[in-house]
Amino acid sequence: MVVIGVTGTKGKSSVVYLLARALEWEGVTTAALSSIEIKVGGYTVPNSTKMTMPGRLFIWQFLARAKRAGCRYAIIEVTSQGILQHRHRFIEFDTMVFTNLQREHIEAHGSYEAYRDAKLAPFKTIAHLVRKMLPWKKDCIKKRIIANIDDVSADFFFSCNADEKIGYGLGAQSVFRSDFTETIVPNSVDYTKGITMAIGGAVARSPLVGRFNAYNLLAVMAVCYTEGIDFDESARRIENISTIPGRFEYVKAGQPFTVIVDYAHTPDSLMELYGAATMLKKNDGTMICVLGCAGGGRDKWKRPEMAALAEKNCDVVIFTNEDPYDEDPNAIVDEMEQGLSAAFKKNTARFTRILERNKALAKAVSLARAGDVLVCSGKGSERWIVTNNGKIPWNEKEVLEKLLQENAKSEKS
Repeated sequence: MVVIGVTGTKGKSSVVYLLARALEWEGVTTAALSSIEIKVGGYTVPNSTKMTMPGRLFIWQFLARAKRAGCRYAIIEVTSQGILQHRHRFIEFDTMVFTNLQREHIEAHGSYEAYRDAKLAPFKTIAHLVRKMLPWKKDCIKKRIIANIDDVSADFFFSCNADEKIGYGLGAQSVFRSDFTETIVPNSVDYTKGITMAIGGAVARSPLVGRFNAYNLLAVMAVCYTEGIDFDESARRIENISTIPGRFEYVKAGQPFTVIVDYAHTPDSLMELYGAATMLKKNDGTMICVLGCAGGGRDKWKRPEMAALAEKNCDVVIFTNEDPYDEDPNAIVDEMEQGLSAAFKKNTARFTRILERNKALAKAVSLARAGDVLVCSGKGSERWIVTNNGKIPWNEKEVLEKLLQENAKSEKS
């Protein structure tokens, strides 16, 4: 198999999900392991382990199943926590993809630089791994680094040795280097209806929304390009992928307002989510936001920052539980509130806290009217809420669908 690793702070799961489908064409089968799903050929289940990289034994069993299923590609989401615990060891990566780098998991790594260096680990070793000769490939597999050239940390990843280096970016801020094998930058990008990009004479259209998804799609097209798939063909392959589970995913139950479920769990991701969601408001619609932050001592610094973003971008904000782990959920929300202005906290029409997540979602649904946008962030496609008493089964989309149906019935009666 060709083994592809995808790492970064944001967009990893989306790129893995999209890439598995873009490469799976005309009889080619793929395997994918991410926080969204575990996929081996036609067998796909949600990743309910609450771990993006569920352990070295699990990953090797996944690769063995992929080999038995005849998969030509195995795509693995690579996390800094997984690298810290050596879960990436002995995987023969052929291509490594870097999406972007933001502050995250600082407590676990000790510093931002240590977090960045953890991400770099598989890039540093890729050039030293065996060049595979596969029966369905004419030539020996090259070792490749593909990275987002618009990210300020891109040079760290491109400084690592590889047979080929491919950069991708969105244009004005893109930095070109002489050692790139190829640079993939669209001539134009339009976000009016989904995403439309003109690339090398091809036009790629996607129903996905937002600048963040434009980057994700470019990463996918860059990998496809290295695998001999031209831009016209890769554009054709991605144009019908209308949703990514838990990533700016629409929840539709016949309601006259828009409901979005998203995994955003960093300030940068939340800002991009709110920016894209605001574009969906109709007339004088209201944006209602349900927001929580994870516990377990994880990135406490971001709690007030995310709260401040909610105050700035949302008309109505409901703070709730996310994954408290061993922390007191009330204490987490208290820390979030430190990012709010005193006036906002006193404005009961705009702000409230409801710790039980299902009740918070129910409240948000009851407030929404035609033309409004309801954004529920933090959980995405995750299947559990983790507390100090164990894991509680959870499916945000299904919970919302049920609430929307119940709300419609109560309004009719």
